[in-house]
Amino acid sequence: MTQYLCFALSREGAGITMITEDRIGNLEDCWFDGIIGIAWEDETIRILKAFRNLPVVWLSDEHADSFHCVYVDAHKTGRIAGEYLWNRGHRKIAVIHDNDYIGFNRAEGMRRILDELGAETPPLAFCNDQPLHLAVKRVMDSGCTAVWVTGEDMKSVEVYWLVRELLGKRIPEDLSILGFEHPGMTGFLCPAQTSLVSPLREIAEKAVELVLRDDLKKLEKIEYPVQLIERNSIKNLP
Repeated sequence: MTQYLCFALSREGAGITMITEDRIGNLEDCWFDGIIGIAWEDETIRILKAFRNLPVVWLSDEHADSFHCVYVDAHKTGRIAGEYLWNRGHRKIAVIHDNDYIGFNRAEGMRRILDELGAETPPLAFCNDQPLHLAVKRVMDSGCTAVWVTGEDMKSVEVYWLVRELLGKRIPEDLSILGFEHPGMTGFLCPAQTSLVSPLREIAEKAVELVLRDDLKKLEKIEYPVQLIERNSIKNLP
C-alpha cells in the first residue's frame, strides 16, 4: 500500500514525508497539506483527531465519523472467505488474523457466515500477537482442514514454509491455505495460492485524490470490493 501511495502522490507532484509510529509526535511540529493514515495506534488517532483544518484520509472505516475513509469492508471479506471454504467442503476452519480493527472484523465476518451456514463449531481464531509457528502448529494439532491467513503482508508465504518444512505436511492434501494476493509471487508458490485481492492501487489513487481535494465540509466514505483468485492451494472435500 505504501508504494502505491508514493506512486500516486509523485504523479501529482506532491511531496511525501513518511511518519512512522515511533515518530508520531513529530506530526504536531510539522507542516502538511494533508495526511493519509495507514497506522492503527491509539496515540496516532488522538493526534489526528486534534487537527481541525487538515484533510485526513483513513484506509479503513473505523473512524468514518472523523476522517475521509477509503477501504475494503473487513467483515464482508471474512464472509467471502468463510463461504468459499465452506462451499469447498471444509467444516473445521482456522483464521490467523492481525491484532487490530481490520483483523478482528475479518475473523468475525468469517465466524458469522459459518454460523449462518450451519457450522457446528466457530472457526478457530489465532491472533498474530503470538509467534506464527505456534499458531500454525495449533491449527494442525486441532485437525483443521483449512486456514485463512489474513492481511496483505507475507504471512501466508511463511505459513507455507512452516507447514511443509517445519511440520512435514502437504498443501493442500493436509491443509488448505487461503491468503491475500501478492502479484508476481503467490501465483508462483507451489502449489499456487488461492488468494483474495484487495484493490490496493485503486484505494491509493482514491485516497490521494481525496487528500489533495482539501475538502473538509463533507466526509466521504468509499468502499472497494475484494476479488477471489482460485488456484491450487484449496482442496475440495466431499
